[in-house]
Formats: sequence, C-alpha cells, structure tokens
Amino acid sequence: MIYNKLGVIITLFLLLSSFVYAEDTNVLNYNMNELGDYVYDSSNYVNDGQAFNVHLINDSNRIGYWFSEGDSSIVVPNSLSLTFDENGVYVWEFYIKPLASGRVEKLISKITSRSGGYDIRLDQNNKIRFVSGKTWGSYIGNDTLNVGRWYKIKVEYNNESVKIYVNGVKQELSVSGSVDFGDDYTSDLYLSAPSEEVFIGYMDSIKIYSNQITNDIIISGEQNNEILMYSHVYSGISDVNAAQDLARKYDILVIQNVDGRYIEAMKLVNPDLKVLLYKTSFLCDNPTAVHESITGFNEAQSEWFMKTTTGNFVKDNYDGGTHNCYMMDYGNSDWQEFYARKVLDELDNYRYDGLWLDVLSLQPQGNYIETNEQLEGYRSLEEYQAAVLEFLGYLNGRLNSYSVLPNFAEAVTVDDTYYNFGNSGKDVWNALLDVTDGGTDESFVMVNWWSPSLKYRPTDQVMKQLIAHEDSTERNKYYLAFAQIGRGSCNDNDLRYSLASYLLGVGSNSYFNPQCVTEMSYNSAIINYNSIKNYLDDVKCGNALGAMNCFNNICSRSFEKCYVEADILRHTGLISITGSLNLH
Repeated sequence: MIYNKLGVIITLFLLLSSFVYAEDTNVLNYNMNELGDYVYDSSNYVNDGQAFNVHLINDSNRIGYWFSEGDSSIVVPNSLSLTFDENGVYVWEFYIKPLASGRVEKLISKITSRSGGYDIRLDQNNKIRFVSGKTWGSYIGNDTLNVGRWYKIKVEYNNESVKIYVNGVKQELSVSGSVDFGDDYTSDLYLSAPSEEVFIGYMDSIKIYSNQITNDIIISGEQNNEILMYSHVYSGISDVNAAQDLARKYDILVIQNVDGRYIEAMKLVNPDLKVLLYKTSFLCDNPTAVHESITGFNEAQSEWFMKTTTGNFVKDNYDGGTHNCYMMDYGNSDWQEFYARKVLDELDNYRYDGLWLDVLSLQPQGNYIETNEQLEGYRSLEEYQAAVLEFLGYLNGRLNSYSVLPNFAEAVTVDDTYYNFGNSGKDVWNALLDVTDGGTDESFVMVNWWSPSLKYRPTDQVMKQLIAHEDSTERNKYYLAFAQIGRGSCNDNDLRYSLASYLLGVGSNSYFNPQCVTEMSYNSAIINYNSIKNYLDDVKCGNALGAMNCFNNICSRSFEKCYVEADILRHTGLISITGSLNLH
C-alpha cells in the first residue's frame, strides 16, 4: 500500500488544477443540470438560490444555465457560510462560455458598496477580474476569453492575496486602482447581475469553498488519505502463500478462475481487501475455456442475442474462432434478470465484494460491427446507449450490497458524439456514475498498450481524465486508474508521470494500477508492484508543509522544469507544481 498524507492541490501546467478539499469546506455546489424557480445546493449548507429569467441549455458538451436578458440572475440569500471575511480563505470554481464582449459582466458578486465584499467579473476586454467592494480596485488576469468557448475558472483568495486560473493555467495578474478588501456579512450573493452588467453567456458547475484556520493547525494537521493500489490477476494463484502475498500488497484484486478458498486466505491477512469477480457483459459458448462469461449459453433465448438489421450476430471470437462470445440485448428485461441472477449466484458462493464488468461496448460500430451496420431494434446510437444505462442500473440494484464497477475503457476520452449519453443530458462518465459504484479508467494518461509507438495521451484527453477523477472523488465513487505503462517493463519517467497524474485527484476510493507487464497473472502483479514500490517514500510525506521535498522528487523527474511552493491556505495546505511536460 502507498500512503499519502498530503491532502494537496496540485497544478500541472497545460493540464488541469484538481483539488482535494475537506468535505465541510464546500459551502455551495450548483450542478446546474436542471432548473426550476429555484436552484438547489448539493453542499451540506443548503445555500439554495432563486432564478430569474435563466434558461437551461444543452450545449454540445455541457449542461448549464443561459443568462441572456437584462435581469438574468440567481440570487442566493445571505448565510453564515457565505459571509466574506477579509482575513479568510476562499476558492471559487465554475465554468463559463461568454457570448458577448466589449462590456463589463458580473459573474459572482457579494458586495456592500464602498464597505466590503467582492465581485468576480469579465471586464470590457473579456479578462477575469477579482474586484474589491471596498475600493473598487481589482486584480486582472492576463488571458482574454474568446466568445463561444467554454472555460474553467478558479479564483483563490487568502487574506487579501489573490490567484486566478483559466483552464488550469495560473494567470499573471495586473492591478487596477487601489486594492483593499473589507468584510461583508450582510449582502446576498448574486450569479450574474440584474443590471446593465448582466452576464451574457452560459455558466455551469459552480462551487464555493470557505475555510479560516490558523498556521498552528496547518503545521500539525495531517490527512490520512491512502494512495491505494489494485491489480488484475487471472492466473497463477496456486497456493495460499501466493494469495496472501497479493493481499498484503494490493487493496483491490480483480480475479477470475481462482479457487474460493484463496479468497478466504486473502481476507485473513487483509480484512479490508476488496476482491472483485471478473465477468464480461458478453455470453460465451464455452465459458469453461474462456473463464470470463457467465454460464448458461444453452439456456439463453434467441431474442436475447444482439443482431444487426441484416440478421448477423454481434460477437467476438477467441482462440482462432473456436470460442465465440456474443453481445446480448442490454435492453431486454429477461436477459437483464438472467445475467444478474447468474452473477449473484457466483458472488454469493465465495467472499467476493463485487463485480468488475468488462467488454461493455459503448459504440459497437467500428468495434464489433461494421461502421455502416445498424443494430436490430435500435434506431440510433442514443437508444442503444440508453439500454446500456438501463442494464447497468438494473444490475446495480439487483446486486444490492455488492459493488458494480465496469471497465469504462475509453469512456472519458471519446469524442463529442458521446455527449448527452443515452439522452441523459450528461457526459458519458457522469451518466455511468449515476448507475454504478464507479469504474475503471483504462489507459489512464498512457496510450493503450497495443500502440507501443505512442506513449502519452494528448493533453486534452488527459484533462478529461483528470476531471473524471475529480468528479468521481467528489461523488465518493470508485476510480480505478489503469495506467498501461509498458509491455514488459516501466521506465522511471513513465512511472513518475503516471503517479504524479494520479495524485492530482486522489480520494478515499481512488486506486492506482501501474501496468508494466500485461499478462494479468500472479507474477505480473508482483512485477508491477515491485516496479512502483521504490516510489513509496516519495508520497509518505507527512503533513502538507513537509511534502514539498517529496513532491519535488516526483515532479522533477516528470517535468522538464519544476518547482514547488507551499501556501498557508487550508488545514492541509496547498502544493503547486508547475512545469512543462517532459513527454520525450
């Protein structure tokens, strides 16, 4: 096991800033996925707001709110958790897509004029400003935001010190006027403004964090977040010693074809170990040989099999075609019940903790059928994807106390055709999280092992993966980061790069799999663990202020240029890592 006591915020230049906050500091959280007269806060502080002339929009890759009229705004009544103290610590995070330029537009404001408070705005040059309500002086970011493009904005305030980030890149701030902040304990909070400074554009996913603490607490405070590891082991567990060896090293094991007595032996030495049963969503005609399908091929009804409109079965073959595995109709209720019952029987027979579901195709075209073929009974890809969600939701409910963790494979990095997944109005990752307990992000930051000439994912795909990790952490869902680093070994830079990326969003249900050898056997699991164990001390760093040197060890080998700085920000502190990616 790898232990991390950091609780840090890390910023990777050109990627993303991702945050690990104490749960009780999130004082406002608007998902902005639905809208009525009121906007409901999902934080613990119930800071609901009232909406005026705000519209719900579905804009290609985001669901959000459209502010378009003179009084378009959301008013959040003042509360103790939203008060602004000039000596306090606050973070604002949100997405915007400006639709106008050349004018001042307020985004978030809480101001008692000439007394105190703040506002975050777009100025006439479409730059982000953080404005003092006391003096009207401001800090201004250097990036100009283009009309018609989504941006992730983050503003940090710490005892009159301000930082602004646009798409994860720290801004070089300029100052306008005299900047001196004052308290605001009385005024309401506004999103947009019912005035000539109304925001014209789209807004999504607003979060506000608040925490006021002392330096003594920072120095003594420690987080007990574990950096946990998992592995796939499909063969080679042939005795109790091997089983218990794995249990001491890993926190989740995905297994198939393993004697149940070895699961008992694993739990004796690691009671917290989670053992997941590997199954595919396909039905194989010889599961004894394939070891990955549920049993019952001869019991299956003909209408359960997925076919194309030309009458062909949708299938994959193994061992030169001697064994075939068939895609089934996910929307067929009888098949759903049959599959759940078979899996449940196997889970109940041994001490499994859940199901790891593989080969759940999100788009059969180009994978299992020709790109010009259509599935029988489904008029569109969206209808098929809705059936996938229905299947997962039924399975998750039926298995009840067992975890359901699919392999989401390329779900994070697919193109925009997957947005509004299954007409759910959500991106594919969050739609899948709604009906499962989380899942595996295969090819985490590293390119799939079948493309050895390509080593690193493009920056935009890595950003999507880091956002998915952050979303999973915030929703307390499992996130299994499957870093396919090598096909026989891992070099130092690749290991550190994947580990540093994983640490960006690490939460209590985050697990890391550095895959150097890909045979999914006992021996490969040991080799993979030994490849990473030399880095354990890099992340056993004590409290946040003591973590700088440890993170330098990782960062300096992952980036061409790297420095680490610590700020007195929260009880866990803040670590910033900035550098150019060393991808060669």
